[in-house]
Amino acid sequence: MSETATAPVQPSAPPRPGSGRLMSLDALRGFDMFWIVGGEGLIHGLYQGWPNGFTGLLHREFEHKAWAGVGFYDLIFPLFVFLVGASLVFSLSKTIERAGKAMALRRIFIRSLLLYLFGLLVYGGISKGLDQVRWLGVLQRIALCYFFVGLIFCTFRRRGMILICASLLVGYWALTSFVPIRNFNLETHHLQALNLTPQSPETRALFL
Repeated sequence: MSETATAPVQPSAPPRPGSGRLMSLDALRGFDMFWIVGGEGLIHGLYQGWPNGFTGLLHREFEHKAWAGVGFYDLIFPLFVFLVGASLVFSLSKTIERAGKAMALRRIFIRSLLLYLFGLLVYGGISKGLDQVRWLGVLQRIALCYFFVGLIFCTFRRRGMILICASLLVGYWALTSFVPIRNFNLETHHLQALNLTPQSPETRALFL
């Protein structure tokens, strides 16, 4: 009888380890960054080149509302803050698991400080004098959000985080509902109505 040679069975390649990244979060971050870096310029250019009802609607949605109302463009910054909080859960959990809570806190402090300082530089730093420094620009606010949320995540358990979140929401509602504010802002035409010159020493003494 003839013997039939059997080819050796090749072992299957082991599956590639996943990157560990949440693709939906990365996609949403990219969508938000597109508008942050100037994507709204395309919308405004489209309206200028082809003005009609639809492009006019888009144009208005990509302008910040002065006070009352909300537009799509008003949601870009809150969306990025949401993304910071969502990604923070994954990154800090991994850091705590691998290097401990002390390393996670160190990372929070360093990242927040660097982002805050970078925000100061973006807005000119102290080039115009200390009285003209923009202490709370967009990047600085993101840095503060990351700092405090990171501390809360590393310090409190789930019940504590829920109580803090509820307290902040109720406190914010109470401030906007019961604390009166001036029906006035520092736009140029408002200042001129009061016979004040924008950026004058008298105006700065009154409002700053």
